[in-house]
Amino acid sequence: MRKTSISAVALVIVGLVAGALPVSAQEVPPPPVTTTVVPVDPPSAIGEATLAVRTALGLDAVPATGAGVDVAIIDTGVVAVPGVPADRILYGPDLTTDARNPALRNLDSFGHGTAMASLVLAVAPQARIVSVKVGSATATTSIATILAGIEWVRKNARTEGRNIKVVSIAFGLPADSDRGVIAQSLRTLWSAGITVVAAAGNQGNGSARLDAPANDRRLLAVGAMDLDPLSVASFSSGSNGWYNRGPDLLAPGVDLVGARVPGSLLDQSFPTARVGTDGFRGSGTSQAAAVTAGAAALLVEQRPGLNPDQIKALLSTTADPLAATPRLVQGTGTLDVDGAADQREMSKLDAAWRNQTVLAWLTLPSLTLLLAPLSLVIWNGDPWNGNRWTGNRWTGNRWTGSTWQ
Repeated sequence: MRKTSISAVALVIVGLVAGALPVSAQEVPPPPVTTTVVPVDPPSAIGEATLAVRTALGLDAVPATGAGVDVAIIDTGVVAVPGVPADRILYGPDLTTDARNPALRNLDSFGHGTAMASLVLAVAPQARIVSVKVGSATATTSIATILAGIEWVRKNARTEGRNIKVVSIAFGLPADSDRGVIAQSLRTLWSAGITVVAAAGNQGNGSARLDAPANDRRLLAVGAMDLDPLSVASFSSGSNGWYNRGPDLLAPGVDLVGARVPGSLLDQSFPTARVGTDGFRGSGTSQAAAVTAGAAALLVEQRPGLNPDQIKALLSTTADPLAATPRLVQGTGTLDVDGAADQREMSKLDAAWRNQTVLAWLTLPSLTLLLAPLSLVIWNGDPWNGNRWTGNRWTGNRWTGSTWQ
């Protein structure tokens, strides 16, 4: 055997160190790692909020989506933003002074109606929103304007392919201020087969009465509940006696995130209410009414033959009562959409509603209010753009203060 010289061994060692050996005899280093940064969109606040509402209401167990049902929102207008797709909006009239300005016509320059529309669609995503704009960019309106909006809904509920079966009312007046004229007009919708959901008011649990028009016993009046802890929201209006009605039921209304309208008056005035890029957080019975209007749309899709009395009774009789809470503050309890959707014993439901109707005649408001003339006063003071609309009750401490996070 031929001996290997020391010099040859040295060359091999040097070769190993220097990497001079053939490729087959050395370890090939891995290619350099190239990192590609893929931009990630921030989570959608309105998407997360929609999921939260649906989870809280147990809507995964409800197959209905609101398809084929139109919900009219008599408010400050509706605009297409995340949470309110353009194909879910039908435009009714713009009855405000904004209509004179093409840049504002049919838009929600105030920012409230769109937030309500997003909450309806969170519950009933395939429903359509019919925007009936009665509040301008500064949220001013009048009783005459509101009445015109209600009358438009009555006349056009079934025209041009519309199927308006639910109306959401998120404004409130002092109980005696309009002499009941708005409630009487809304009753014509009820008689025409349209369920009217009205916000109870934000005067607090110790209030004497609900706001108008929710104080009318025919309509479906909704108070607000807090989900954490499960309770009546402190601001939610109730009644101080059997002679004044309380809410029919409660629905989520605390710290709900609705759709943000960038550049709207609310958006500019209360930037701390923004959540992410597309959400706007608020608390109130307005939010609770919008959620319940969505629930009503689900029931209408599920059983189109139900009339408003039956929808009201179905939601009321299946609500879950809160322990140690007065009936005049909570009504029959918290909204249970799953329970209402599963209720099939309509004969018992009809009987229960008849019993409630008889009881209602024993608890009507005062005779003075019933006989008061229906005067058409202009509604553009405190009830809309004062304390109740843009002050403490609408966009003050209820909107961006203590009930916000």
